[in-house]
Amino acid sequence: MKNKVVSVFSFLLCMYYCNAQQAYSEEYQKKYLPKKEKKFVLSKQLFVLNDTAIISPNNVYVNVLIGPPPQGNSFYTYMRFFNDGKVFVSFPYLRHPTIEEFNDMTYGKYGRYIVKDGEIKIELYMNRQHGMMYMFAKPVSKGIQFYKTTGRGIGQILKVSKTTDGGFYQKFFLNKK
Repeated sequence: MKNKVVSVFSFLLCMYYCNAQQAYSEEYQKKYLPKKEKKFVLSKQLFVLNDTAIISPNNVYVNVLIGPPPQGNSFYTYMRFFNDGKVFVSFPYLRHPTIEEFNDMTYGKYGRYIVKDGEIKIELYMNRQHGMMYMFAKPVSKGIQFYKTTGRGIGQILKVSKTTDGGFYQKFFLNKK
């Protein structure tokens, strides 16, 4: 009697799983797969730097931040621009970065930039603020000067100094590689 119950139960269990396998057949799955003929195109063409008069991809732009008293420690960050519209912004260093550190593209974050009407607009993703930050800069002698930032958590993102004309800026000086 016990063998009959076990064999009937095994038979029913086997039939159940065989039916379940049919539900995941290839024909059934094709209903839910994305259509292969759909293709996408970029909505905008990627930026390509053609004019290197404003910024040069062969240069590194270094910024020095002086810490609060009494220590007054200096922090160094740098930016590198690339021809394809990418920008690399380093995390802070406690001393001026060396050539090897300028070429190390792992200690920092990447963003995108465009040059339009003599202005530089940089777009960075801020993971702690869960949003984008936009930085606007103009070229000055021997560097670029940021005059505006927008996005989430602006006061916490970028420590800025006040200029005499009431705007805010952070200046990156040109440092040849």
